[in-house]
Amino acid sequence: MEREERTEREERTERTERTERTEKEHASKHVDIESKRFFFDVKENHKGKYLRITELSGGRSCIVIPLDGITLFKERLGEVIEEAEKLIDTPSSF
Repeated sequence: MEREERTEREERTERTERTERTEKEHASKHVDIESKRFFFDVKENHKGKYLRITELSGGRSCIVIPLDGITLFKERLGEVIEEAEKLIDTPSSF
């Protein structure tokens, strides 16, 4: 009897389903900016609690920040946002 090979898509789907069963979602928000959608999800799994930021824009990419480091992440992000806000009404130098 021939053994059927599983496709990469089937394996990826199974991994995703397995992950969803082992994760607990605590909070979720999203925002649409131009042609991009950003998701901010606070979740928990066997490794601990974390913030996942996902960008959808044709493809998908994400970063994961353990909640133990969220205060430092927020501080650094705030500093960069302050600098970025100064550039909003400034003419481009290019």
